[in-house]
Order: sequence, then C-alpha cells, then structure tokens
Amino acid sequence: MNIHIRELEETDCPGVLLIGNQAFTCNHTIEDAATHYARTKGDDRLKRLGTQTFQTGGFMKKEYTTKPESMKDIETYGFSWIDFVTAIPSPLLVVTSYKANGLPNACLQSWSTFVGCDDTFYCVMASVNKNGHMYKSIKETKELVLNFPSANYFDMCAKTIENNAYDDDEISKSGLTAENATTVNAPRIKECFLNLECQYLWEKELYEGSDHVVMCVTVTNICMDTCLFNEDSGRYSEEGYLYNVHYPVNPETGEGRYDCLATVKRIEDTITHY
Repeated sequence: MNIHIRELEETDCPGVLLIGNQAFTCNHTIEDAATHYARTKGDDRLKRLGTQTFQTGGFMKKEYTTKPESMKDIETYGFSWIDFVTAIPSPLLVVTSYKANGLPNACLQSWSTFVGCDDTFYCVMASVNKNGHMYKSIKETKELVLNFPSANYFDMCAKTIENNAYDDDEISKSGLTAENATTVNAPRIKECFLNLECQYLWEKELYEGSDHVVMCVTVTNICMDTCLFNEDSGRYSEEGYLYNVHYPVNPETGEGRYDCLATVKRIEDTITHY
C-alpha cells in the first residue's frame, strides 16, 4: 500500500521537506518525517507504514555516471544510454518542406522544444540529420512546416519513414493530404490538428564533426483545428499532442520496453507570479 501526499510543505522538523509522496531529509530519518506527517495530518496509515511507504514511493535514489552493467549488451542505435534510462518524453511532429525536385518531403521528428520571446515563437530541434532530405530541403528553401498529428493519424505519419525516396511525394504516398501554407513555400499536412509555418534561423553541430545539428526555426503563422481550442477535450487529451517516450529501460535489470506513444493530461491548475 502506498500513501499519496499531495501537499508540498516545509515541516516543523528542520531539514525535512515533503514533496508528493517523498520525504527529503538532511538532519532526520524518514521515520521522523512519516511520524511528523501522521501527527500533523492525523493519518495513522502513514504512521503505521513508516519507512516502507516512502521507500516504495520512490525515495531511494541511485546515481549513474557510466553505463550500468545491466545495459552493456543493449543496442542503443547511436543514442546515449542516458536516453534509455531517463526516457524523457518529447513532442512528436512531422516536418514538411519541398525537395529540389518540387515534391513534398515529410520527416517524423522528435527531440524538439519550444519557447516564445516577446512576439516571436521559436522551435529548437535538437537532432537533425545532415544526411537526410529534411536537412537538405530546409537548407535550400529556408522554409518548413511543423505538423502535429493526433493518435488517429500517427500510423500514416509513421509511413513517411519508409516512403522517403527522392522521387516520392512523401505526404500523399503515406495516405495524407498536402495543402498550401499561408506564409511559407512549404506544404502543410491537412490531417494534422496544428501546423506551424516556420523559417530557418540557425544551426549548430551537436559536437565538432557531428553528422547531426541543433536547428532553430521561427514561427511565422499558426493554423489550428478549432476542435482543439478546448483544453480538456482538445490539446491535452487523447486527441491532442503526442509524445515520443524513447525506450524506457530499468538500469538495474536492463529490462525495458519498446518506444511508445503518450498523450498529456492536465491534472490541476497552477498560478505563476512573474
């Protein structure tokens, strides 16, 4: 049995902080924190469970500086072993542009982040292969579209991985529909609920001599399905943003699962003061 404590608070015991169902302590034992919480909140279950509650709740941490022994024989396909241990979710999107022959290029992409500054909105793609059609077409045209699919269209978007010959219309061959963008010369994917039209800004190699670059683009226009305007049944639902969860592995056993998809769900409102 595990007790889920939702409060975030400093306790009366110096050096003890309760966060979620974890007790962080510098000068006191976990039992102290559990007993204190039981006394102040009147929860006898927590007092009875004591140390076991917090240990099973994830309090026990372990550090890794090098690849765990259990992962020595795991194929990482060019990724870092840290990718597999942390398995940090990243938004899934399809990057579209025009190849030199005028045909649409479409590349399923992840490992991206977004940030706004004043009235400008940026996307930083952390891993773009310099040997792919995506990189070459963006460098030639300086224009692209970031297309966000829902789970219903993921399988078709995934087909762009195999339908990537130079003479392929990579959008239509994958069962999707291309439409004209408004502000850039690049195709949008009609079935995607959000399209961000972008212009290329800059790039930097991940490290000197790397065949992958970090690429930054700026958004020039947004096209969004009105059905997604509602937060709970739209963007943050099973019909909204998709995330790539990259092959989570247990570093102690080496056991793991294949890549999987995830959606995001809002759990509570927060108020931020600037």
